[in-house]
Amino acid sequence: MISQETNASWLNTNPSDQIRQAIENLNEEDVMEIYSRHLINEQCVKILLRDDKTRDDYHEFIEEREKCVVMALKKIGFIKAERPSMDDPDEIIDD
Repeated sequence: MISQETNASWLNTNPSDQIRQAIENLNEEDVMEIYSRHLINEQCVKILLRDDKTRDDYHEFIEEREKCVVMALKKIGFIKAERPSMDDPDEIIDD
């Protein structure tokens, strides 16, 4: 975990700068371990390290992070529900 002061100082900072700063203060292996505990894998970190991130990068990060969360939940017995298809506007969804 990071301190309240560090978290506050990172509030409006590019994630790539945050990661680089963390690696300077610790080392890459320790930083990756910390991120993995937050369900952020190496691919997610690579996306965050991109200097000029786009909206597509954001979506790519969210999709990759979702995989991490789903995998972690599966390890403790949860099963991911299937989403209804968004391709069929006439599909009936029972709630």
